[in-house]
Amino acid sequence: MAAVLVGAALVGTPARAAEAVVLSQGHTDAVDVHYANGRLALKIKDDTVSPAVERDPADVTFQVLPAARTEVPDLDAFRFLGAVGTPIWMLPQVQDPALLWPGWNTTTLDSGVFKNDKVTISLVGVDGPGAVTLFDTSSLGVPAVRFASADGLPDSLDVAVHTHAHASWVFGATGRYTLKFQADAVLANGTVLSTGPVNYRFLVGDDDGSGDGNGDGDGGDGDGDGDDGSGGGDGGQEPNGVSKSITAEIDAGAGALVLSVDPEDREATLPAATLNTTGDRWESNGALRPVSVTDTRAAQPGWSVSGRIDGGFTGPDGATFGGDHLGWTPQVTTQAAGQGVVAGPAATGLGAGGVLGSAPAGKGRGTAELDAGLRLSVPTDTAPGTYRATLTLTAI
Repeated sequence: MAAVLVGAALVGTPARAAEAVVLSQGHTDAVDVHYANGRLALKIKDDTVSPAVERDPADVTFQVLPAARTEVPDLDAFRFLGAVGTPIWMLPQVQDPALLWPGWNTTTLDSGVFKNDKVTISLVGVDGPGAVTLFDTSSLGVPAVRFASADGLPDSLDVAVHTHAHASWVFGATGRYTLKFQADAVLANGTVLSTGPVNYRFLVGDDDGSGDGNGDGDGGDGDGDGDDGSGGGDGGQEPNGVSKSITAEIDAGAGALVLSVDPEDREATLPAATLNTTGDRWESNGALRPVSVTDTRAAQPGWSVSGRIDGGFTGPDGATFGGDHLGWTPQVTTQAAGQGVVAGPAATGLGAGGVLGSAPAGKGRGTAELDAGLRLSVPTDTAPGTYRATLTLTAI
C-alpha cells in the first residue's frame, strides 16, 4: 500500500514544489523560452501530463529509451552523423509515441517586445560519452544541422517569437549527458538579455552510462580464453577439459508485488480552483504523479492497483467535503515489453475508490509506471481555504 497527500486550494495560488521527474515518452517543449519582469528564462513545458505544467530544467531528466537505437543510413546527406551503419540513439523529428518528443518553443513571447521579433537559442556545451546533434528535415527530406557538438560549440539558432518546432535529437552513445542551452535576446529598446547556460540532463539507454551500448563487448578479439595459446596447436595437442551440467529452479511462488511512490512525489498539489464556465462549481485539474508497480512473481497471477479517499477533504475551521468530489483519469506511462498493463476507467469520484491500473493473469511481470489526471469539482458554497485528503493506493 502507498499513500499520497492530495491538496487543493480554493483561494490564492499555491507555490509549486520542486519535483524530480524523468520524462521518457510523449511531447515536451524541452527548451521553452519565457520573458517576464524584465528577465529571460528557460523552462520545460511538460505535456506528458494533463494539464501541461512548467518545470525547472534542474528538476527534469530526459530519458532516451533503448528503442531509440538506430543506425546511420546509407545516404550521403546524413554523413554528418558518422559512418554508415554506426549505431546512434535518435529522438525523431516526427513523433513516435513510444519515445520522447522534445522541441523548442517561443509561443509565450509577444510580438514587438524583442528586436526583429526573435530570440537566439544556443547549445553552448555538451558533457557526455558521445557526440550530440540536432537536425531537422525539410519536406523534401533534406536535413539541416541546427546544433552539433562534434565540430565545436557554441552553435546558435535564431528563432522567431510564436515558434513551436521539433527536430531530431541524436546521441552517439549510451550514458548520461548534460547539455547546456542558453537563450539571448535584445529588447526593442536595445537592452541585452541572456539566460546564461542552463543545464539539461539526458539519460540515453537504461543504464548509468557505464557501457557504450554498441554491443561489441570487450572480449571480441577472437582469442577465446587462451592466455598463453596452449590450446592452439603445438603439434596438434588436444586440450584437456571436463564439463558439468548446472541445474537451477525458479519457484513459481517466489517473487513479490511491490507498489511504490517516490518520496518526493508523496504530495500532489492541485492548482487553485476556478469557476467553471457555468459558474456553479469550483474546479481544478492536476496530476497524481508517478506510481510504480513491480511484479517479480514467476507465476504471473496478474494484479490490480486501486485508490480510495477515506474521510474526505479537511479544510480551515473544520470545513470538509467528501472524496467523491475528486475524480481521476488513469494512465499507463511506461511498462515492460509484453507486460500487458492497462489503465483503469475514469472515475468521477474516489470516495468509493477506483482502479488505477491492472494486468491480467499470465501478464504483469516487470515494472510499470502509472499516473492519473486529477479533477476536483465542488459547489460554489464550499468555504474558501486549503483542503487536504489522503489517497490510499492498494495493490492486490
